[in-house]
Amino acid sequence: MCGILLIATGLDVLDAGSGEAHSGPEAACPAPADFEEGLRCRGPDLQGCHTVHCGAAVLRCHGSLLQLRGAAPSRSPLLDGATGGVLLFNGQLFPGSGLEVPPLANDAQLLLQALSQAAGDEVPRLLTGLRGPWALVFWQAAERTLWFGRDAIGRRSLLLHLPRPEDGRFMLSSSAPLNPAVPFRGFVELPPGICSLQLPPPAAAGDGGSRSGRAAARYDRHEWTDPGMRRLAEFKRAPELVEPPLGFPLPSAAAGDGRAAATAGQAGAAAAAGGGPPLGVVCDEGEEQRAFELTVDAVMAALRQAVATRCGSIEERQQQSPVAAAGGSGLRGGLQAHGEARQLLQGLQFGSARTGASGPADSGCPAGAASPAAPLAPPLLLLPPAPLLILFSGGVDSSLLAALAHEALPPGAPIDLASICFDGGTSPDRRAALDALQELRAAAPGRTWRLIQVDCRLADVEAARGRLLRLLAPADTVMDLNIGAALWLAARGEGVLSQPEGGEQQQQHEEERQEEQQQQQQRDAPPKSEAAWGGQQQQGAHQPAPAAQQPEAAAAGCRQRCRSAARVVLLGHGADELCGGYGRHRTAFRARGWVGLEEELRLDLGRLWLRNLGRDDRLVADHGREARHPFLDEGLVGAVLGAPLWHVADLRLPPGRGDKRVLRACLRRLGLPRAAERVKRAIQFGSRLAAQTNARDFGGTRRANQRQAGSLRLADVAAAGAAQQAG
Repeated sequence: MCGILLIATGLDVLDAGSGEAHSGPEAACPAPADFEEGLRCRGPDLQGCHTVHCGAAVLRCHGSLLQLRGAAPSRSPLLDGATGGVLLFNGQLFPGSGLEVPPLANDAQLLLQALSQAAGDEVPRLLTGLRGPWALVFWQAAERTLWFGRDAIGRRSLLLHLPRPEDGRFMLSSSAPLNPAVPFRGFVELPPGICSLQLPPPAAAGDGGSRSGRAAARYDRHEWTDPGMRRLAEFKRAPELVEPPLGFPLPSAAAGDGRAAATAGQAGAAAAAGGGPPLGVVCDEGEEQRAFELTVDAVMAALRQAVATRCGSIEERQQQSPVAAAGGSGLRGGLQAHGEARQLLQGLQFGSARTGASGPADSGCPAGAASPAAPLAPPLLLLPPAPLLILFSGGVDSSLLAALAHEALPPGAPIDLASICFDGGTSPDRRAALDALQELRAAAPGRTWRLIQVDCRLADVEAARGRLLRLLAPADTVMDLNIGAALWLAARGEGVLSQPEGGEQQQQHEEERQEEQQQQQQRDAPPKSEAAWGGQQQQGAHQPAPAAQQPEAAAAGCRQRCRSAARVVLLGHGADELCGGYGRHRTAFRARGWVGLEEELRLDLGRLWLRNLGRDDRLVADHGREARHPFLDEGLVGAVLGAPLWHVADLRLPPGRGDKRVLRACLRRLGLPRAAERVKRAIQFGSRLAAQTNARDFGGTRRANQRQAGSLRLADVAAAGAAQQAG
């Protein structure tokens, strides 16, 4: 994972698609130095720069590096001395990219070699073949062409600034300057795809190439050259897979994903009465069950491979200095020298460091919480390194990622889970996370599961507000801030470890209330043929150490604050958009049937890059961690789009059953029946952050809903609040 910044001066840009010309006088601010802190947080291992002079144009390339692959130290930008090529790369190349990346090799260096050898018209073909998340900028000196773009799904952030009257510079950046005082206007999310900026030939460049004395550059967008990638980028399901044939049966107890045929029938009748599609005549349930199991097989295999790929592309590294990790919002201070022994999966002792009393944005403690007798925040322990951190709500998506990460990782590797809560440890997501942790520990007792309870208050959000607004930019709504704040605080991975026995008092009442429901779910669950997890690999799993010897037990006993040292974060992005997890999907189904549901899913997938992925990449990367999205793996997306829609989501069934139907079936196969029944809650609601901001800004959730507060721009809310106070 890297930070990217390119600032090009001396250019007038002509958009070949629209015919629009972009030009203007060049502003001095934001300057490259204004982006340095953000670049350093994204890439704490190394920062670098390189300048290219091309006639009247000057290209200043700045990069930073979080190196997760490659035995030898790399750099950013990467340079090809023979061709003059320059590459700024933020991403990972996974199997299927057309570029073989051997173990301990650096994927970005191999990509630069391939790009440097490609002719101009071959670059789009090469980039189309890449698999995995990426954003890049590549200067092809021989063709005087600047290539830039994002993968077809848009999993990595890249912001575009075209020349305009207020600032005539052409700029590309991973994120905004973090200082709120620095102007940041005119930047937009670059859409997924491949773009080029063609500079004029030397003769034209010598006389300026335009009447302004600047180089006239042509801005083009290029199609994906591979038909399979074009189909994937359209997120379109074959027509015969959208609507079930007449007589399609509602899932019943025999299908392994429902409680009873009677319950399914009642739910279907209710859906039909509410305007949903007719149910038809029930046909052979056995045949439909076999077809559904084949879909589960295909999706499970694709997701298992997606998780294994993201767990495997992490090179072992020396643990970071605890002092460097203790303060600030990013993992600053760098790593030990590459020549030292790497110990990612070794060592079981805590490092410790004391944080300064710098407030919630640094220490994670509420403002003013320190008493006169304790002016400093509690010691912040850096946990023994885990390969990855999972943002863990205890719901379907995060539980599934945890279960499959367990299969993929070596038996002795700990897995860090982060649970965010704004309600004193009693939010719905916290209760769900504690319950899911019990299921995980019961199913995989040999694994060290470390649930970090990230307990925050509204004061923590306010303390980091200025930084958060810059990380969100250009996103700027109330919903963006609520989601972004919860995600940023969770991805920081600072909190208190749960007790290893999983007997936390706050979940006891919830378990008792749901006991009868859970017993029925367990009776209906299929045999746990895969519940052993990991097959032969699990035979070598270590037995859990006595509680007194386990780091999490020691930390929980004294409520010691700790921080995950993982450099990779697994996120559940895409699961709801692929498999019908949102309430608006159910609304579309009731109104327009299966075709309406398919259209809504396609719409959500097609705008995921704009609404979520770029924003959330910036938030996670601010902590020196890389976000990875197994549910957005190209193979998994293809498997889901290749499956019948009624297998993926059957919204005739109630919430907790019909939504994400295929993923719930995968969880049951893995022996997590309670997590498989959990109803979707967005992070801002499950953590109870939205309830607090609604009460403060709108007088309560009902009033906030009446004003459609989630879509309001933050500036408008602030202006309304100021006017109310003035009145």
